[in-house]
Amino acid sequence: MSLYSTTISEANQYIASFIDEYPGVASNNALGGNMELSSLQGALNPDKVGSLAWFCFNDHHADSGLPSFFLAFEAVASYSKSEGPSEPENNTLILPGNTFPYEDDHGHEQDYLNHHQSDVSGLSDGSIDKEDVETYNASFVSNFADNTNYPYSFFDTADDDDLKDFLNQDGIVFMGYFFGYSDDPDYGDNKIRVIFAPLDEDGFVITTGNPVLLQRSYPPPPPLD
Repeated sequence: MSLYSTTISEANQYIASFIDEYPGVASNNALGGNMELSSLQGALNPDKVGSLAWFCFNDHHADSGLPSFFLAFEAVASYSKSEGPSEPENNTLILPGNTFPYEDDHGHEQDYLNHHQSDVSGLSDGSIDKEDVETYNASFVSNFADNTNYPYSFFDTADDDDLKDFLNQDGIVFMGYFFGYSDDPDYGDNKIRVIFAPLDEDGFVITTGNPVLLQRSYPPPPPLD
């Protein structure tokens, strides 16, 4: 297994664990989101070192017009694996085209990716100001401090090709991200995990033909050292 990749089986396990650990959040806020591939391509530019996703929890989403639980993405030019960032690098970050809750309408919590279909009709990503990301990121820390030391997820592109392989794999048209949960001691207190899954043109997760899925982002693993 390469640095960031994961398997369908492991991803399903982590998603099911998130649903079990946070049933209200998964059902009422979000289990994940969907994005255009072009929104992640910037992380592959020679002057960038990776894609950084900030956890955002929006307690006042009804008033703000923003999702209640989402990731805000940015391509970054620097990242310290020994310390991690204290704030977003860019003034404007990418807002996912949509988010989705867990809906227990198919009885497949344990193999969720094999049955999930995202709504990708007219999918178009938006933008969000750095100041708003900082506000919602702080809210995430307040609500999920027990299971997250570092409220972001980083996928390196300077020293690893996993994100490039993910974006260039056969059949991928959109990207779906999912929240997962794991008690694996390798993750320390960073138990809430981010999973990238490839979606086809109809919004189904690609599960055949050795698809590339990503999960093992900083912080850890690999460890902050």
